[in-house]
Amino acid sequence: MTHALITAATMIALAIGPLTLLSGPAPDDGVVLVVVPPWRDSAAILAAAGMRPVGPVQAPFAVLAAGAPGSAKALTGVWAVIGAGRIAAICGVRTNG
Repeated sequence: MTHALITAATMIALAIGPLTLLSGPAPDDGVVLVVVPPWRDSAAILAAAGMRPVGPVQAPFAVLAAGAPGSAKALTGVWAVIGAGRIAAICGVRTNG
């Protein structure tokens, strides 16, 4: 029982850092990572918000996208919208801004 509680506390503590970096409002502009449920059409969601995919390949649950300033706020039906700067910070890359 004690071992299970220690393990659970450790897992929660390890998750807090990345979750803190990923939480927050959708970015106003620039490249974003859009996490989409697998039963939704990511291309249609991006088009409805005035955005376009970036890069040659899309992951099953996510797509890098770009659009006009404010277009990321128009995304609906997605699980998360994460700015590229936040993703870079997890990888240890420092950005200007």
